Amino acid sequence: ANKPLTMGIVYTKSLENTKEKSEANSKRASLKALDAKHKKQRLELSLRLETLYDRLDSIDILIEQSSRLSSLSEHSTQLEEEKYEQGRSSSYQFVLSAQNQWLSSRIAVERLKQQKESVINQIHLLLDIYTQKYNLGFENHD
Repeated sequence: ANKPLTMGIVYTKSLENTKEKSEANSKRASLKALDAKHKKQRLELSLRLETLYDRLDSIDILIEQSSRLSSLSEHSTQLEEEKYEQGRSSSYQFVLSAQNQWLSSRIAVERLKQQKESVINQIHLLLDIYTQKYNLGFENHD
């Protein structure tokens, strides 16, 4: 005859604090997001600095070329003045034109120097921001 058979399954699970686990997971996700944000900011700062240093190099080249042009303009002015004084040129307009060109070239050089100082200031500002934002304090060891 058939005897009744009873079977059972016992399932045990340890009680965990799901709230703490959820908070820990949330904090880990927040830290990952913050880390990603900081990486992006560092990359952006790095790219800005690279652009400014490239601009600084370009300005240095322009200053050098403009300074040479200014020297040539100065020499041209001296030649025009000599020609006028020697009577080889009847119009003082050539002297005035050469002086104007020389003055314009000197102004261009000074403007480039101002641009260079502005770029240098921008570089210092970005480096200060980077240092402060990422606590990269450099200690003085005097």
